[in-house]
Amino acid sequence: MQSEQVLENKLVKQLTGMDYALVVIRDEKQLFANLKFQLETLNALSLSDSKFKQILNALEKGNVFDNKLIALNKEDDYLFPAP
Repeated sequence: MQSEQVLENKLVKQLTGMDYALVVIRDEKQLFANLKFQLETLNALSLSDSKFKQILNALEKGNVFDNKLIALNKEDDYLFPAP
């Protein structure tokens, strides 16, 4: 049986081989910066700091399923990628 670390290393190697980038996130600030970057990249838009704060506030409410429904039903200038 392989250790969790060996499994994780294999997964990272497989994903980087598929052109996924390895992102090192050391703190909450970097986490949010990466989330903002991913949302902007996936949706081909630029989010202002205030708009990104609105998104974070919406994500803090409910669970992941509720948030997906909120995102799908928003008639706003941002979209969330489909699963």
